[in-house]
Amino acid sequence: DEVDITCIAFGPMCSLCEDSLHLTRAVVTDPSLELMVNAYVKYGCSFTMFLHAQCENYADAFTASLFDQARGVFDNFDDHETCVLFNFCANNANTTTICKVCEDGYEAVREFLTADSLKTIVKDEVDITCIAFGPLRRVCVAEVNKIVDEVFKVIHTMDSISGQQVCSTLHLCKKTQLF
Repeated sequence: DEVDITCIAFGPMCSLCEDSLHLTRAVVTDPSLELMVNAYVKYGCSFTMFLHAQCENYADAFTASLFDQARGVFDNFDDHETCVLFNFCANNANTTTICKVCEDGYEAVREFLTADSLKTIVKDEVDITCIAFGPLRRVCVAEVNKIVDEVFKVIHTMDSISGQQVCSTLHLCKKTQLF
């Protein structure tokens, strides 16, 4: 027997897609999950002995940053429009395209990588790691921070590259015409 694809694409599959995305959004952005992940990360800090307090501070900053980014990504997408994009739901004047998804995704990654908070977290981790060098700790911190600064200079070149440019290069958006 043949299955009517329109029934699958625009009927129960649409509801299943929307419900799945809604549930995923609810779970991934749930504050209780953030607390649980933070607790598990902090459990690892119990093995860091005299670095325990610094490790827990790092865990708090890392977990908060990670979940803020997840919430930010989910805030950019509508469940129904995403399901339309993947042909699980009927297109009722939907304007979301794979180009828009690509551009929004690029912007989310760019914002995460260029955020001052990420650089601060990396530098804090360097400080913690350099403690192992004992009397050479200050030299370690200074040298590694120079490298971190250079890496973030390169990362900040992303500021001059738009999502449209990246997604056009990946052939997910139409290239803009010069004339």
